[in-house]
Amino acid sequence: MPSLTDTVYPRFKPNLTTAELEQIYTPTPAEKDFAWTRTSDGVQFLRLLVWLKSFQRLGYFPDFEEIPAGIIAHIARCVGTDHVSNRLGNYDRCSVKWHHQPIDR
Repeated sequence: MPSLTDTVYPRFKPNLTTAELEQIYTPTPAEKDFAWTRTSDGVQFLRLLVWLKSFQRLGYFPDFEEIPAGIIAHIARCVGTDHVSNRLGNYDRCSVKWHHQPIDR
């Protein structure tokens, strides 16, 4: 029987391995370029990458607080950010989120 994370309604796995983080949630150079050209600072850049990688996995845009901290920390390390700002959680309440959704690839 498939697990909840493998059903038609995908969800984040509660415990991701390092290999899964690297395979699924590591942003490519093209994704980094995409995010950087559409944001104005490091916090928005990280937010957009986290949301992009989450969308690719789930097929929908989750609320930011639903995204496991391990995924955010992994993506932050991938882009050279050791510190994950508390401002990341404000993404669901800011207008920038709505500007990122319709971006053409």
